[in-house]
Formats: sequence, C-alpha cells, structure tokens
Amino acid sequence: SGNNFLFLGDTYFPGSSFLSIPLGGWKAYIDGNSTKIYRVNHGFRGIIVSKGRHKVEFIYAPKSFYVSEYIALSLSSLVIIGLVLGILLELKNKKYQNKKQELKTDSVGE
Repeated sequence: SGNNFLFLGDTYFPGSSFLSIPLGGWKAYIDGNSTKIYRVNHGFRGIIVSKGRHKVEFIYAPKSFYVSEYIALSLSSLVIIGLVLGILLELKNKKYQNKKQELKTDSVGE
C-alpha cells in the first residue's frame, strides 16, 4: 500500500557489548540495497519497506567471525610452514650426518 514497517520477532543486537567489542552482524537489504535496522519494542528488529514488491534479506555476518577466521588461517599457515621447514632441516641434517659417516669410514679404511 505505502511505506510499511517489517517487524521481526527475534532479538535486536545493538552492535557492541559493554567492552566495546563489535558483536552485531545483522545487515538488512531490500532489493540488494542496504537499509537501516531499527530497534522495535525494546528488543526486536524492524525495517522500513517502501510500496511495491521487494526482495528482503537479513544476513548475519559478525566482524568477530571474520577476524577469528583470518587469525586461524594465519596460525594454521605458520604451523604448516614450520612443519615443512622442520622436515627440510631434518633431511639436511641426516644428509650431513651420512656424509660425515662416509668420510669417517673412508678415513678409517685407508
């Protein structure tokens, strides 16, 4: 009919906790365009939807998830690099020990 208000009966997240850590992650889109999410009735969410047919999307993508994802990826990469370097150093050490052993046996045989 006209501008309408879409009410969602799940909890509204204000965007930060008492420690100023970003917790919010809800994004609302109407036909692919970002729109503001309003706090409704002290603890719920809602958006204003204009007249006509629209595709409304709510996506939950908190910053904390992406930060922890990149931290985990970085630490996993460091572990894999450390394992590869450890294996290469161990192979080099064994090669050095074998050469040393060969030189020792050659000098004893003469």
